[in-house]
This record gives sequence, structure tokens and C-alpha cells, in this order.
Amino acid sequence: MIVAAWPPPPSTRCLGGEMSLISCPGCGLVHIDRGLPAVPDRAATGECAAEAGAVQAAFYAPDLLGYRQYVVDAYACLHADPSTRIGVQATALCLMTMDLYLECGQPVSEGSILHQEMMCGLVRTSSPPWRHRISMGS
Repeated sequence: MIVAAWPPPPSTRCLGGEMSLISCPGCGLVHIDRGLPAVPDRAATGECAAEAGAVQAAFYAPDLLGYRQYVVDAYACLHADPSTRIGVQATALCLMTMDLYLECGQPVSEGSILHQEMMCGLVRTSSPPWRHRISMGS
């Protein structure tokens, strides 16, 4: 279980009341329960989604923009609903894209383009970009 550097332990009083903690079912991060609604079709608490949104927003800074897709894909992998076809497909798609960044040297900034190409059965595996068909099974 991952615990954020803050919040304080559950015995801490806040404005005269007890604070309760909530654990994200996707990543296990523990947050103060703010009563945010769960995210539909994701294994995520509203609190975790809000924190992820803040992290993703930081990656719009010009010097970090090229790395934003790492954050998006990592969050999607950790918070996909494994009980749905879409959740399983999203996890596979994001893991394959991260493999292309990390193992094949594809630019992270092209993440959304790589997602689209994989959905069409095309992947660039080297530079200059040569296209290869992906076998999707029989």
C-alpha cells in the first residue's frame, strides 16, 4: 500500500471532527476522504482522480509537455477497471505504448498518435518510422 506524505493519521482531529481515510482501489494510495464521487468505469476514487488531474496539469508546462503521455498512460494502467472489456483493452494499449517509449525509443510526445496507430494495427518500431502490421490473432 502506498501512503501519501500527507495526510495525517486518522486519529487527527480537523475542526473538531475525525478525518477518515480512503484507499484508491486502483493504485492503493491513501487519501483523506473528501466525499468525492467515484470515477465511472475506472478503479479509482474521486480523490485519486483529482490528485491525478493536478499532476497531469503540471505536465502541461512547456519543459514537461513531452513527457505528459507517461503520466496519462501510467494512470490509465493503474486505474482501469479489470472487470470490463474496455478496461482490459485500455491497460493493454497503454502498456504497449509505454513499451514503445521505453524499449523502442519512440518519442513520448507521440503517445496519442501511437495509440491511434495501434488501434489501426500499425506501429512504428524504429526511426525513421517504418510501419509494421500487428497480428491481432485469428
